[in-house]
Amino acid sequence: ESPDYYNGCTYPFETADNLIQLRMNKYRNWIDFLSNPTTSNSTESRHIHRWSIVKQEDLAYPEQEQTILSFFKQHCISTLKPKFKPVHKIVTNSMQSNHAKKEEILRKFTVEELHFVLDNLDRDFESRALGYNYRYVEEHIEKRSNGQLEYSGPPLLKGEVLEKRLKLIEDNLKGELPGRDISYDEAKKKSYEEKQKKAISL
Repeated sequence: ESPDYYNGCTYPFETADNLIQLRMNKYRNWIDFLSNPTTSNSTESRHIHRWSIVKQEDLAYPEQEQTILSFFKQHCISTLKPKFKPVHKIVTNSMQSNHAKKEEILRKFTVEELHFVLDNLDRDFESRALGYNYRYVEEHIEKRSNGQLEYSGPPLLKGEVLEKRLKLIEDNLKGELPGRDISYDEAKKKSYEEKQKKAISL
C-alpha cells in the first residue's frame, strides 16, 4: 500500500536499476525541485537560485576558502570574521583524509567496476549540473590497460571461493545463517558462561 505522505504519490516513490542510477535520479529530482518556482519561491524567476551545490571535494584544503567565499558572494552573505581559518584534515567513511589521491582510490577498484560506473552515469548532466568531469577516470583505465598501474584493492575472489562467498551472502539475506558460536574452545565457553551468570545476577 502507498503511504499517504503526499497526495498522488505511489509506492515505491523511485526505482533504479542500480545505485549509480539512483544517485543520479536523486540529484535530478532535487535540482528540478529547487529550481521550480512553484516549489521553491513563486515570486522569483526560475533562473534565480536561492541554493547552491557544494561538493565535498570543493571543501578539501587548500580550495576551502575559495569555495566558501564564492558561496557567500553568490548569496550576498557578509562574513564577520576578516580571516578565513581552514580545516586541514577531514576524515569521513569514504576517504581517510582530503589529501587522498584520486589515482590511489581508483586503484582499489577493478577496471570492470570503473567501466560499470561510467556506463551508468549521465556524464552530460554530471558536468552541466554538478561540475563533475570523469576524464581522469578514463585516463586511469588507460594506464591500467597499458600496465602502467596495477589493481591494489582487496584480493579478488574466484572459482570455489567466490561461490562460497556468494552463497554465504545469499543465506545471510534470507536469514538462514546459524547463530555465531562465541566459544572457540571449552575454556572460553566456560568463561563466557560465568560472565553470563554474573550479568544475570546483577
